[in-house]
Amino acid sequence: MKRAVVLALTVCLVGCTPLPPRRSTVADTDPLRRAVVADVVAGVSEVYEPTQTVLVPTHPMDGAFGVALLAALRAQGFRIGESVVRGTPFDCSVDRVEGSLYRVTAAIGSTVLSRLWVFDGERAYTGGAWTRRE
Repeated sequence: MKRAVVLALTVCLVGCTPLPPRRSTVADTDPLRRAVVADVVAGVSEVYEPTQTVLVPTHPMDGAFGVALLAALRAQGFRIGESVVRGTPFDCSVDRVEGSLYRVTAAIGSTVLSRLWVFDGERAYTGGAWTRRE
């Protein structure tokens, strides 16, 4: 009988133990990624009409940056396709140039947008205007 009571109390205590808060997968806590994604979507939207453009990634975009970027492009109205026959090839990369300086390059069809970004550990801000090459 004693064991049954102890077991029941243990089950109750374990059941009442608070769980650590789960981190939301929707909230992006990386300031550089969040800022660059918003900037790329705005830059691409200036060149291409979102509702009229189907973007086809040229390689799998399954990392945190790629997933966030595709979600933001869809939210803006771009359609994401799977076949280049039915859409415009799309690629985007963020490369560290030196120290806290990054180069963001977005290739949409034959158009290439490029811009520098600075990340000081807390804040991310642009290091210049978008350059556009056709």
